[in-house]
Amino acid sequence: MQTVKLIISLLLSILVIILIVANPWMVEQKYSLVFFDRQTIPMPIIVYMLISVIIGALISAVSLFVGHLRLKSILREKNQKIQQMEEELCSLRNLPLRESDSLKSNKEMEIISKPL
Repeated sequence: MQTVKLIISLLLSILVIILIVANPWMVEQKYSLVFFDRQTIPMPIIVYMLISVIIGALISAVSLFVGHLRLKSILREKNQKIQQMEEELCSLRNLPLRESDSLKSNKEMEIISKPL
């Protein structure tokens, strides 16, 4: 899956480079953005594209990190539950299956241990 993502990102990067080379007027021309009656300094469109890619990568990284932490927490809870169940299983394995079996084994032990 990671290989597919890498190939797709490389193809998209190559496509952007081809578009920039084919349309140099877009790179040379300066643009300025307007936010809430404030205007940014004029920059080439490629700078705005790079800024948006970096912001998108940061948002993706944060969301992946949060998801990773959530999964790690779930894994920790499941491991604790497994440990608890294994301890319970060990304690149950040490118990006799039925009470009558334990009584029989005690009587057998008494018979065996009595001298003749």
